[in-house]
Amino acid sequence: MKLWQKYQEFIKKKYNIEKPKVATWDGWEDWHDTVKAQKPFGYFCLETFPNFFIDSWNLVTNKISNTKSWIRYRTFDRYHIIDTGLNPGYHDFDERCLHGLFNMLVDHVEKDMAWHCAIFSEEDHDKYPWWSKGWFKFKTSRQPQLGIKHLIWESGLDNPTLAQHHRLDFQAERAREVLDLYHWWKYVRPLRKDPMDLSGWSDLCDDRRNRGISILSDKGRTSADRQRDRVALDKMHAIEKSFEDEDTAQLMRLIKIRKGLWT
Repeated sequence: MKLWQKYQEFIKKKYNIEKPKVATWDGWEDWHDTVKAQKPFGYFCLETFPNFFIDSWNLVTNKISNTKSWIRYRTFDRYHIIDTGLNPGYHDFDERCLHGLFNMLVDHVEKDMAWHCAIFSEEDHDKYPWWSKGWFKFKTSRQPQLGIKHLIWESGLDNPTLAQHHRLDFQAERAREVLDLYHWWKYVRPLRKDPMDLSGWSDLCDDRRNRGISILSDKGRTSADRQRDRVALDKMHAIEKSFEDEDTAQLMRLIKIRKGLWT
């Protein structure tokens, strides 16, 4: 138990004050008015003095915290900028759009959801480096396994064995969707092979080079070569189209759940 909690427990016990853990707005007003009237000094020690101390403390700490946040959000954690994760160089809009949004999803899982996991577990919280938590937090740490762990937990929130007031069906459905999209982007999509290789076009080009025939030239190409080229090119275009369609479908799934990706 923290020192502040021990102080509060001491005051409540000394002056025999019972403070509810939860109450309505009117309930809290009634509690404050009653305790202040019946036990003014106890109320002062329990409520007035701590609030004065906290407000005074915040005058100092908030300035430090705000300065730290100003630096952090302009250096390490620049939330106003979308990082595509692409290598430096020219990239078309559609490529930047796809990679930018899915890279944000990766950050959401490995940073935001991971921190949710660490908040409620001292063991997981200890896995974070000193510079990414508490007063020393200057940069968000990336913890993929903790993010996945939290989403797996959320995925079970629609378990029919849970009490109705513990169930969050929408949150569970959204967590499963995030996990599936995250897994596809991180582990499935990168395994795609080049359409040129899958279609056989690369092999045809290598064969033509070995025969001393320029790839761009029509000289030396037989009718059989032209037929094989047409088949390979058609197959390559079909594969490229299937990849594009898959990317679009997955991107649309991400767009549809964007409102649920909060921290």
